[in-house]
Amino acid sequence: MKITESRRRCLIAAACAALSWGQGNALAAQALESVASHIERTGAVGGLARMPAPLGARAEVDYPDLAKRAGMGGRVTVAVFVDENGRPLKTRIASREPMFLDIFDDASRRSAMGVRYSPGLDENGKPTAMWVEQPFRYALNGETPPRCTVDTAAHYPEAARAAGIEATVGVFVNLDANGWPARNGMAVIGRIPTNASLFDEPAKAALLKIRCQPANRGGANVPSIAVVDIAFTPPVDKLPGTPAQD
Repeated sequence: MKITESRRRCLIAAACAALSWGQGNALAAQALESVASHIERTGAVGGLARMPAPLGARAEVDYPDLAKRAGMGGRVTVAVFVDENGRPLKTRIASREPMFLDIFDDASRRSAMGVRYSPGLDENGKPTAMWVEQPFRYALNGETPPRCTVDTAAHYPEAARAAGIEATVGVFVNLDANGWPARNGMAVIGRIPTNASLFDEPAKAALLKIRCQPANRGGANVPSIAVVDIAFTPPVDKLPGTPAQD
């Protein structure tokens, strides 16, 4: 049976509902499997089009030397514009993890541009130029990168909280073998929005209050360098105009 756009939406909605109601991971799995198998078999999303796909194996991505020496890892998703003949013409960074760690950008973009693609097809089956996303993961063999979970509630700038302003700050930090952040060398390397500098010091203060999961190499915890995304999101009940609760 052809999976139309409306059919696809219904299947996904049914799967989500089944999971939400706790009535059957089997139903959810069956619905999602139906969609997944159709896409895998035809390359179509909702029977409307086929996205470009790399032809053959993708070349191994160059691991930046600086990142390798520092034991840093991350993920980058590159958006590639592929023409109707399957040639990649340009790229842009769609997302990163960590958000402000751009050391892997150039290697990812070179890799995405270094392969030929099957052309994308429009709803009539005609080759057409379109964007497609390619994910890249960077991890060193035998090494687990550090992980930091930062609670910003106690460090939220009061003026920003009162105005309902939220932000994400990227902080560069050295961690010892136990996962404790060092004040020396700590630096803000990015923020969204870019003019939200009032969050810089609170972000560093919040990071200094926590212990991260340390990097591990060959089964032993080791000192490391990390870029930590620190998000400030005001609770809904603190936003301006929120009705008082009884």
